[in-house]
Amino acid sequence: MATNNGLNIRYPISLGGNLTTAEALTLAGTFAATFTFTAPTNLIFPPSGTLATTASIASFSEVTGTSQSMANNTIYLTNNPALVTLSLPTTAAVGTFVGIIGKGAGGWLQAQNASQLVHLGSAVTTTGVAGSLSSTNQFDSILLYCTVANTVWTNFGAPQGTITVV
Repeated sequence: MATNNGLNIRYPISLGGNLTTAEALTLAGTFAATFTFTAPTNLIFPPSGTLATTASIASFSEVTGTSQSMANNTIYLTNNPALVTLSLPTTAAVGTFVGIIGKGAGGWLQAQNASQLVHLGSAVTTTGVAGSLSSTNQFDSILLYCTVANTVWTNFGAPQGTITVV
């Protein structure tokens, strides 16, 4: 029986390959992603059952048009010389997020749907389609998390730049 549960792997593991260590760990099957560890890394696996993999936590989308309906867990890079309007998702579970990063000179406006509102520090947008957040400078950015399912979004951390709240 091994007295040290540490595992040092110094050989590549190919997709679809198997890695087995005596009495300690078995990884089998295909892997959906490549993992590169450049420093000592600890991985913790469940003692039994199936180790599941998921798609990436966030998607990234560059918007070159002037409008876009936002999807949950997506960061948007607005890249148009005119104003880009991004509408919040109509459905969102608590903990999902959306982000906006300005790149194009036109800036961005984050629009809301009926019954939605956004908290930005002590400021709150007008509830519903009349409310919005917008950039005042080209490279302004913001990250919003859903804090009440479908309706309430809250800024997380400090936005970059000066954001206009309507």
